[in-house]
Amino acid sequence: METIGIIALGLFMLLGVTLSVLADENRKLIKENILLRESVGSSKNTKKIDIEYSHNASETKHIIKLIEDGNSIEDIAQLLNFPLDKVEMIIKFNRIKKEHAIS
Repeated sequence: METIGIIALGLFMLLGVTLSVLADENRKLIKENILLRESVGSSKNTKKIDIEYSHNASETKHIIKLIEDGNSIEDIAQLLNFPLDKVEMIIKFNRIKKEHAIS
């Protein structure tokens, strides 16, 4: 009877670990969902912006480099003659991509 008890205890521990891992993944997905909703919500009240999914990779690298150099989002938008929302969107997607790559 002891062996069955040990097996049952092991299965309950395995279930607990599995549930913990799933809860952690769920928290990460909730954060990503919030970021995406914020980025969609911020562009609803502004004029229509053409944001292509496959925007130029060099644009993204250039924007990220300017942010890392300490430039503000407004300065970057003005410097590159981009809509402010497009610059914000590129930065948010890059942040999400980095967070997802780390996970």
